[in-house]
Amino acid sequence: MKSINAVVFGLFAAVLTLAGCQRAEAVDFSLGYQDNQVIDKEGVVASIGTQTKNGTRVGVNTFSTEDKLETYGVYVASPIRLEGSKVFITPQSQLDHYRDTDSVVGSLGAGVEYHFTKTLRFEGVALAHKGFNDTDVKGETYTVKLTKTF
Repeated sequence: MKSINAVVFGLFAAVLTLAGCQRAEAVDFSLGYQDNQVIDKEGVVASIGTQTKNGTRVGVNTFSTEDKLETYGVYVASPIRLEGSKVFITPQSQLDHYRDTDSVVGSLGAGVEYHFTKTLRFEGVALAHKGFNDTDVKGETYTVKLTKTF
């Protein structure tokens, strides 16, 4: 458990540092549910990130089951607002480390967001994953989460 806490704290510190360096608009905290078909498990996904002044989002994320931290990684997203609505389409790219297989896995996908208020949104994200270095790790993840912006 100490190693999980150290990883999460390290990721949190990295995002706050990045936010300061980028002179970010705000910090986002997300918590949700993920169906991870790469490793055929379900669990909790948590992320912390920032949105730069040009609208690009960057951050770190973790995926945990009830037993352990399964993955951790970084993401980049660029939300596009559907004109005249509170709905955004968000292309996203992610790079994750899967602990059981010690694999680095890249992913591409998109999300749909609904903004309840300026600081609270609901997101649904689908990503296709593929491992690097000739690994057999591949699959999809489906995530729903709430995000609060501070």
